[in-house]
Amino acid sequence: MINDDIYPIVEYIIHFGHSEEDQHSKQVYDMENATVISKLLPNTNYCVSVDVKTSLNFAPSIPSAPKCVTTGPSRGNNLLFIL
Repeated sequence: MINDDIYPIVEYIIHFGHSEEDQHSKQVYDMENATVISKLLPNTNYCVSVDVKTSLNFAPSIPSAPKCVTTGPSRGNNLLFIL
């Protein structure tokens, strides 16, 4: 966990999608270091990368390398991401 005195505002930007045409972003500001992405398509390969920005970092962030995972067969799949 990042100390609030050093980095008062931490923003995680999660980029995810299953194709070039289907790309989404989700912003997370809390310090739980985890988030859930809901309502994903069943049996679909999703790739995810994360940018981390702070209020003290003025340089553009470099996103993490994409990580891919395939959802299960049921509808309404959720994925938990540990940041």
